[in-house]
Amino acid sequence: MHIGNILRWIGLSFLTLLAFMPCYGEGGLKMDAAVRYGKLENGMTYFIRQNKYPEQRASFYIVRNVGSLVEADDQNGLAHFLEHLAFNGTRNFPGKGIVNMLENHGVVFGHNINAYTSYNETVYNLSDVPSVDKRLMDSCLLVLRDWADGLLLSEEEIDAERGVILEEARQGRNADFRLRQKTMAVLAQGSQYAKRNIIGSEEVVKNCAYERIRSLYRDWYRTDLQAVVIVGDVDVDWMEKQVKEVMGSIPAILNPSPRLFYEIPEHTDVRYVLATDPEASRTNIAVNILHRACPPEGKDEAYIREEIITNLYNGMLRARIAECGREEGCPFLSAGSGLYPFMRGYSIYTVSATSKPGQETQAFERVWRETERVKQLGFTRDEFERAKTNLLARLDQMKKNEDRISNEDYARSIQEYFLEKEPLLSNADYYSLASEIIRKSGVKDLAGLTAKWLTRKNMVITITAPTGDEKHLDQEGVLAIMDKVEREKAEVWTVQKTEKTLLKGTLSGGTVKNIKKIPEIGAVEWQLSNGAKVVFRKSYYERGQILLTARSNGGFSLYEREDLPSAYYLSEWMMASGIGEVDIAGFSRLMTGKQAGCDIVLNEYTEKLNGGSTVKDLECLLQLVYMRFERPRFDETAFRSGIERVKLSMAGQENNPERILQDSLSRIMKNYHPRVVMMNQQTLKEVDPVRMERIYRERFSNASDFTFFIVGDIEERVLQPLVEKYIGSITGTGKSEIWRDNGVRGPQGKLQREISIPQTNDKAVVVMKYEKEIKNTPQREICLSLLTTILENRLNERLREQEGGTYGVHITAGGTKIPYESFSIMVNFDCSPKNAVQMKEAVEMAVSEICQSGVTMDEVKKITRSMLLEEEQEKTQNGYWMDVIQAYYVDGLNIDAPENYRNIVKRVQPEEVKTFAQELLDKANIVDVTFKP
Repeated sequence: MHIGNILRWIGLSFLTLLAFMPCYGEGGLKMDAAVRYGKLENGMTYFIRQNKYPEQRASFYIVRNVGSLVEADDQNGLAHFLEHLAFNGTRNFPGKGIVNMLENHGVVFGHNINAYTSYNETVYNLSDVPSVDKRLMDSCLLVLRDWADGLLLSEEEIDAERGVILEEARQGRNADFRLRQKTMAVLAQGSQYAKRNIIGSEEVVKNCAYERIRSLYRDWYRTDLQAVVIVGDVDVDWMEKQVKEVMGSIPAILNPSPRLFYEIPEHTDVRYVLATDPEASRTNIAVNILHRACPPEGKDEAYIREEIITNLYNGMLRARIAECGREEGCPFLSAGSGLYPFMRGYSIYTVSATSKPGQETQAFERVWRETERVKQLGFTRDEFERAKTNLLARLDQMKKNEDRISNEDYARSIQEYFLEKEPLLSNADYYSLASEIIRKSGVKDLAGLTAKWLTRKNMVITITAPTGDEKHLDQEGVLAIMDKVEREKAEVWTVQKTEKTLLKGTLSGGTVKNIKKIPEIGAVEWQLSNGAKVVFRKSYYERGQILLTARSNGGFSLYEREDLPSAYYLSEWMMASGIGEVDIAGFSRLMTGKQAGCDIVLNEYTEKLNGGSTVKDLECLLQLVYMRFERPRFDETAFRSGIERVKLSMAGQENNPERILQDSLSRIMKNYHPRVVMMNQQTLKEVDPVRMERIYRERFSNASDFTFFIVGDIEERVLQPLVEKYIGSITGTGKSEIWRDNGVRGPQGKLQREISIPQTNDKAVVVMKYEKEIKNTPQREICLSLLTTILENRLNERLREQEGGTYGVHITAGGTKIPYESFSIMVNFDCSPKNAVQMKEAVEMAVSEICQSGVTMDEVKKITRSMLLEEEQEKTQNGYWMDVIQAYYVDGLNIDAPENYRNIVKRVQPEEVKTFAQELLDKANIVDVTFKP
């Protein structure tokens, strides 16, 4: 099992990606016997693994051990270009044959059919393909074969795709991209990484000769550098036979060019780069130290142990720095320190701080001092034991759900073995080894790590900042801070004493006064003595998991304009305040080893608690729910610190084109209604902690106005007494509220605007929204899904594929029921400013064509197949059943009933979609906005 996947699954962010992959005896590790591995005579490798989650689905991959680094200078960008062309005609699937064939089986381009190119690899995937039909399985193998050796690379398709790639580049050339280009040139100086950026050179994409693309494909996309990966609900023996037959006929390349390891030259001098950009939002100071990572032949059990220790190190240091960040007057907005992956074969130790304006020196000194404290004194035993306990708890929960590891996670594991020889173990062997490593490790195992990683060799100082007059730290200034801190004697890290229990005192509890079975949704309703209503549905799908949502009507619709800034910021303040008698840092320590959480959500028409836990920690979850109502904490220090942080963050966004665009759209779409409040410097002054506490207590103080929805792997007889004890103890007044319609509506008729925004990138952003107040029904919801998908497909075919005018047209759609019933469709795309008018005309024409001529049965069938397949998978998720029981109570609709979804999808006809399009789009209210430089 791949440790990177496991650590992502258990929720540890920013972890070094490790991989337990089949190492075939290397390093003495036993490979996972569930993976069928082999190498064909032509040099191609294959991996096949049966996995029954989800049932009757399989995923297919071609993994190529080549990316943009193998390009010659006159091929800069062509590896990515080839990735695009793989979907534009192959030997057995000319034109759009691959996409058309798969979409006939409900497999959707972009979602299930996709690819990516990076510096070192290119990966193509067909995900969640129905696996019952062996003819379809054969077709998928034929697609892989064509990707491996059958791209047509016609001159017409190459020329047609140039514009698409140039538009993709236009879309991505933001401040982050430009800053990354400047810093990467120094971080990877003298290497191929400094010369390539994957998207490539505009000149090469525009003008490269056809033969240069074909030669890149011929020279590098070859059998000895490719692997077939198939994971899913398949017959492994049969699939192996088919792989050998289909892929084995591809000829090997004679005398191939060697696949090099791309080194980044070492250096003993300290390097420095200051990169500025007019659209940058904030200033970041970082010291980066490059290290060679473990070579493939060294990835044994000791390597696994070292990486687990590294991840514990990163997590503990991250927690310390987070505590510093919560201090009032802290000079940084965010900061970090730790060792992480960089490029293949390299890791990088980075100490960074995003500073508050004018506090570069103080911000960097603060985070460097924390890193130096660890270097001199290490971590405390308590810190280390908490980190171990948390990791073991999450590991244990994953073990309970090992039969729900996705095809994609298994495939990623295999991919990383093939590319970088990361080791692989069976799930059982992994849990055994990882648990043993974690339990036997001690704080002494971290001794000396910081000193080993913090060296002046291969050090690069990077500062990224907005263009302006502010003076920034130079290289000598950064080194002087480091020298100063390193000469100081570090003080021992101390924390306030942590509470030993979350909830003190005895609760009065309540009782279930009435029980109602709801067989149509498989749920039971308990009416409690305090007036609260609890709806529970047992779910067997995700073992050991509990989901909880409590909701009530009202939200901030019940408040006047002057209270809205306080209402908007309330959730963030509450989640930063801690709970009961403990602040947020103490709360984090108190929750060591527990997997439970409960967030506050206050929106326009409802207030909610959203929570979840393992079965083991269900009581902790219910304690949190009780305390959110009865013992909230209003931390003034957290308020002042948070408001300052938000103010400074907003100040940094003033020149950000995306922020300007979103703020403008928010106002326009609601017709400049006074209740549409932009959170800016002015409105932040209106945020009042006294008002916030009043609003919170009004919204979260009355259990009788809430319905508590619970879904999970627990029996009623076990859950009921816990519900009575905790939810039953919440105060109930017997009163209930309803949301208020404040008359917020979009513009009537047609509103057309062209808005100039300051930006470096020569890009227009087009947004077109169609909205109409019509009754919301399941039939119309399904027709809306069909309409928007068909319209998006048609527009992408014309504007992307035929004209090369945009990287992609995106359509979002939805229906509302409160405060009024309506449907809307929003079309948006980026393009060259000179093309915006004609592309908008194409959108209007496509809308008119659907209203007049309708859609085809072929279009409908492709989409409905996908919708039915997606519904099958959703039913195995607890989240689906949470949606079902909420919809039943909130909307009075059983969305799981066949007559409300599946039967409609199966029977829907093109004429129904056309009729709905006419209902929605004829005399719709239209907002048409174009943002230009």
